[in-house]
Amino acid sequence: MMIRNTLILVLNDLAIAFKNKTFFLILFIPLFVFVTLNLVDQTNAESNAVQIGMVQGHNYAPAFIASVKASPKCLEVTWLKSEEEGAKLLKERAIDGVLSVNQKAPNALELLVLKKESLHTIAIVQTFTALQKIAEGSPPDWIGDIKSLHKGDVQKEALPTWVLMLILLIGFIILPVQVAEEKEKKLLLALLQTPIHEIQWLISKLILGMVLIMTAVLFLHLLGQFGPVHVLDYLLFISVGSFCFSAYGI
Repeated sequence: MMIRNTLILVLNDLAIAFKNKTFFLILFIPLFVFVTLNLVDQTNAESNAVQIGMVQGHNYAPAFIASVKASPKCLEVTWLKSEEEGAKLLKERAIDGVLSVNQKAPNALELLVLKKESLHTIAIVQTFTALQKIAEGSPPDWIGDIKSLHKGDVQKEALPTWVLMLILLIGFIILPVQVAEEKEKKLLLALLQTPIHEIQWLISKLILGMVLIMTAVLFLHLLGQFGPVHVLDYLLFISVGSFCFSAYGI
């Protein structure tokens, strides 16, 4: 009987969440987060030329320098005082990559990019591979190593923060507001005068908070195509978090 009453209350709460647009807000927030992170993570693709940074004082091969100077249409070179300056310009997206002499292999160059998997990295490698074939006709490749500033993209790096924000938003704002609204409309008093007990009402609110949180987090993961490595552990962690914050919010 208790399970039946609790289930009825949960379904009633979900119906109210649809009616007062709460559920749509739960879906809109992850969508807004996803679009915002995509805009932040966008790269400038207006220029067809590869914008590369080269460090002053590094001993680049003569054939490499000659090829770079002979290709002003496909390469825009920015001379840097240091590799730190190159990393700064790279973060500001003023350049696509930094080419420096590899200390371990002086005959090869080291390419520093924002992300190894980006289109700009592919464009840089393809451009210098084509120039090398024209200049020397055979390997070894000029670029011997590729390093990235970011191990993952901006979306993945910001994901834990946004998951926490969603949990806090639902547990501390949306859920308490709905509880307060029911108290104000004296719906709680009417419920307590029925065979439904207060503990059943509290459990239903707790389940509602967990359902809303899990829905928002799942939708955010689906939009960003994020797949956790340890799925069961991750789901358990989110479930425990949603339970704790929902209970505190109530």
